[in-house]
Amino acid sequence: MRIPKVEGDISSVFASLAGDKKEDLAPRFAELKREIIGEHGEAILASWKRLLPIVEERVREANERGPSIFPEVQFSDIENGNVDSDMIDRIKRTGVCIVRNAIPKEEAAEILSDVRKYIKANPTTKGTPTIKVVTDDRLSRERPTDLGVVLVSKSTSRTFAS
Repeated sequence: MRIPKVEGDISSVFASLAGDKKEDLAPRFAELKREIIGEHGEAILASWKRLLPIVEERVREANERGPSIFPEVQFSDIENGNVDSDMIDRIKRTGVCIVRNAIPKEEAAEILSDVRKYIKANPTTKGTPTIKVVTDDRLSRERPTDLGVVLVSKSTSRTFAS
């Protein structure tokens, strides 16, 4: 027998997305944390202190560069094995890349149309709190901040979902 799931969107699982006040955890979680850390507390703290400046630098770089921080590759280059080692290193460093020209324009338009039809036919469907559709090349000029962003780039004829 399956346990029934509570309906809601992603913000019902992550309080930080709902803007709700965070509640203190039960004391048993503090005890579990102490057990897990054990005698390694100083080493963990030292590791965290070494990591913080690196994270701060990466955040600063992302804020300065905006979306251009994400490497871009052509789908055909991936297919043909033409992605050079410098690009692979950039992808590993950022942990993400934008693949251009992966879906034909007509197919991307059809996918977007299907999503719009589904949303219209199912107004009570739960999902991410916000859906934003961008149908131009603003990806290179602005950073989307809403969850559930669907980007359809006219010049690249591709759909991107975050």
